[in-house]
Amino acid sequence: MADWLTEHVKRQRELEKKYLAREPPKWEGKSRAELIYGPQRPVSSGPDGDGDNDDKGLPPSPRDLDLWKLRRATKPPSRPPETKKAAKSGDEIAAKLLTDKEIVNIIFNETRSLSGKGIEEAWRNIAHAILNGEEEAERLGIRRPHSAPTFAHVPVVEKKNYNRMLQMVKSVRTERAKGIDPTGGATHFNFRNGSSTVNWDKDYKNTSNIGPFGNSYPTEKLDADGIYANTYKRVGKR
Repeated sequence: MADWLTEHVKRQRELEKKYLAREPPKWEGKSRAELIYGPQRPVSSGPDGDGDNDDKGLPPSPRDLDLWKLRRATKPPSRPPETKKAAKSGDEIAAKLLTDKEIVNIIFNETRSLSGKGIEEAWRNIAHAILNGEEEAERLGIRRPHSAPTFAHVPVVEKKNYNRMLQMVKSVRTERAKGIDPTGGATHFNFRNGSSTVNWDKDYKNTSNIGPFGNSYPTEKLDADGIYANTYKRVGKR
């Protein structure tokens, strides 16, 4: 039972208990109701006599009427309006726009193991792709493209690169205000071994290819060197 309804029932029962505990007025050892109506009947649920003894044809007593009025005077409060749950924003349904710091955190998490000539250009293109993906998601009411987390733990030794990324994102905002986008509207990005510029699939065209970079954290998919950063623009219909 809802808290507001439980409180109402509790309050009503307390009022009824207090009322019923009153000593009814007496005259020569008899209550007024007994003088008028004879022996007291059980409390009815309404003034029309729809209680337990209605089949006896007895009218409601004054005490019944008073109690019925008391119940009517303490109507349950209106149900509080239900509040809508806030939309989840994990990989961010587009209602929540990314801040500069969140964009930097994505780029930092995606590229912190990469180094070499052209890395700042790669950061720049990735920033444009993130913002393009966010704008498309907001327009279509869908999730933005998947990426690394929007939060990051930045060691002291990597603060310098992190601050460079932050300045780069601010300059990307300025570029976009002037209609500049070196990726040609790309909304996705990835990293590949080698300089291949083949499309991601039939729906995504490669729009930029920057590298090669060294990789201090090689995996089964990415080697220790010869890594290229790529961006892609959707060409098929969504």
